[in-house]
Amino acid sequence: MNRKKKHPALSRAFPSLLAVGLFAGGAASAHAAVCHVTTAGSGAGDGVSWATSMDLQTALGNPGCTEIRVASGVYTPGAAGMQSATFAIQPGVAVYGGFAGTESDRIQRNPVLNLTVLSGDIDGNDSGAGGVNASHLEIEGSNSFHVVTMDGSLALIGPATVLDGFTITGGDGGDSVSGGGLLCFASGVDAGCSPRLGNLVFSGNRAQSGAAMHLSGTNGASSAPALGNVLFTGNFARHGGALYNDGTGGNASPTLDEVGFCRQHLVLQRRGDVQQRQRRRQFQPADAQRELPEQYDAPRQRRRDVQLRLRRGQRQRAGARRSHLRRKPLG
Repeated sequence: MNRKKKHPALSRAFPSLLAVGLFAGGAASAHAAVCHVTTAGSGAGDGVSWATSMDLQTALGNPGCTEIRVASGVYTPGAAGMQSATFAIQPGVAVYGGFAGTESDRIQRNPVLNLTVLSGDIDGNDSGAGGVNASHLEIEGSNSFHVVTMDGSLALIGPATVLDGFTITGGDGGDSVSGGGLLCFASGVDAGCSPRLGNLVFSGNRAQSGAAMHLSGTNGASSAPALGNVLFTGNFARHGGALYNDGTGGNASPTLDEVGFCRQHLVLQRRGDVQQRQRRRQFQPADAQRELPEQYDAPRQRRRDVQLRLRRGQRQRAGARRSHLRRKPLG
């Protein structure tokens, strides 16, 4: 893959990425254990430098890697048939993409120029160009259910947990699994999944709800990530084409800064890009039906509304003409 290929959607949507500091960038902490990842890295590498890089799954599973720098390329979480494979980001770990593989400091990276892709295309047959699906229709075969997961149920995920500088594509939860691109969840009192998510593109993912991102803070937990410079495009879901917030008995309320939504697709057209469920009681299966009746047809209803307005206008004009003729004096 061309390591210098610019992502057109990201560069058009967020040109400021190349100017001032990145949403979650800045200089590396002196206390962070930095690990380097490339597409050529292996489990045998120590990750101390680009020359001895690790593979991404090894770095994510190494408790000594608290900051992970990922060079441009396409990364999948597992081999063909491993649909449960995912990139699991642990609490307190910061993962940055957008490196050419020569930088000595994080601020030297360029996520627009050095396209870094996390893909669910584990069998390698999706039809998207350059490893990125522009639409969910480019998903082929069996893909990973979740490209990225963050679980804050056992250990709190807060702002020290970072995902920054990636395109996330090809996650496929189908008709029964939520969060094709990213699943960020926590359950239980004092649990939480509230990372920093910056300079990301979610493109061509599919799921039952929250095709690109599903946030879940239930049973007293909170899921409130901070999103900055994020683009959602070409995702498909039954509920929440881009983003679905489930705060059943808890809270799910992200903050959005410079976030764009483009060409999301839903089976049920109601609240479009973002769908919210905040309930303080136990979720019941009947609630799904209250969201929107299956037989609801939004385009047909809009046509009916237009026809009714036209007919009303015609009746009003006809009445005005009759009234005018009644008042006209005879010559």
